[in-house]
Amino acid sequence: IRGSGEPIAIIGAGPAGLSAAHDLALVGFRPVVFETEPVPAGMLAIGVPAYRLPRDVIAREVAVIEALGVELNVIDPRVWDALRALAAQIRKEEE
Repeated sequence: IRGSGEPIAIIGAGPAGLSAAHDLALVGFRPVVFETEPVPAGMLAIGVPAYRLPRDVIAREVAVIEALGVELNVIDPRVWDALRALAAQIRKEEE
């Protein structure tokens, strides 16, 4: 599979989202990752103690993914709520 350079939205910058972004970038897509936490890597960064998984290791791995052209966006959780409400309104109007 070869990507066309099209952007692909990925919701969540946890391990699965970052892995998907990495792999999609390798095949030629332009992943855009949206996250509500202040740092990428999900529970790896928030739930695993730094003495078990040093933060510089996480930062280096995220930097590799960003170097592939992956765009990381931190979104305020209130924006997600507004987007959900808008999507629900659109769905209701389409019924």
